[in-house]
Amino acid sequence: MDVFISKRQYVLQIILLVMIIFSVGHVFFARFRLGLDTQDIPCLPNHRLYLIDTYDKVPQNTHLYAFYAKNLMPIYPDRTLLLKRVVGSEGQRVQITNESVFIDKKKISQGFLLAKQLNLNGDDFTKEFEISTNNYWFTGDIAESFDSRYFGTVDGDLIYGRAYPLW
Repeated sequence: MDVFISKRQYVLQIILLVMIIFSVGHVFFARFRLGLDTQDIPCLPNHRLYLIDTYDKVPQNTHLYAFYAKNLMPIYPDRTLLLKRVVGSEGQRVQITNESVFIDKKKISQGFLLAKQLNLNGDDFTKEFEISTNNYWFTGDIAESFDSRYFGTVDGDLIYGRAYPLW
């Protein structure tokens, strides 16, 4: 038994398939974006490519999030996307000494390796405060990371989305 479809049916099936692929792609890319880390020394080693869920904007500690830079010149222009790990959130106590950062008395990071490049010294960072409502403390996984040690907390309104390492 030979099964043949007409040229018209074939074209209609192709059009339907293309429409389905386009619709699925549109729904996927309305929510997700790809992020590529192009830094010479990545602050989150072992990964360069991330899937960013732009619908997941409520940071949870230890998870990775992309956020927009604000007032970080001359290092980053406003609206540059940065990707770091959330290690502190609303109500947590931050203590910064001239050598380390503690959140709720737990050591989060050590040293200020970028301080000289910023014409600062460790004493310029010494302070203690509580993270305010809708603010988050971000850090990279390496000591050379330009993170909240240098620029403070990040307002929740600047969160772009949760990031998942791909490669």
